[in-house]
Amino acid sequence: MYGTARRSEAKISCKVDANPMPINFHWKFKTANVKGSRGSLINNPNIGDGEVIDLIKDMVDLPSNSYTIDNSESILTYAAITEADYGYVYCLAENEIDKQKEECRFEVSNT
Repeated sequence: MYGTARRSEAKISCKVDANPMPINFHWKFKTANVKGSRGSLINNPNIGDGEVIDLIKDMVDLPSNSYTIDNSESILTYAAITEADYGYVYCLAENEIDKQKEECRFEVSNT
């Protein structure tokens, strides 16, 4: 979990073990298509983690100028501008053989 205030940048690191080394990384963000903020969904004791993921619908690609790649690590610079920008970011590495099977997930929270 990465806690950040609005308009403050968080540096989120994604490091993978791969042979051969990764040639690219992809970062994505899950947006909420429900009434209320992600924070109210995530912090609601009446909603389980699995239900929150089900309520968060759309995956959005983050631009390549928002992250760096250095060998087996990628660092995303992420800033939440509005309450709707809190949620989950996902990192996926790929090498010349294939893409990572399961994305790494990081929560971005205002707490």
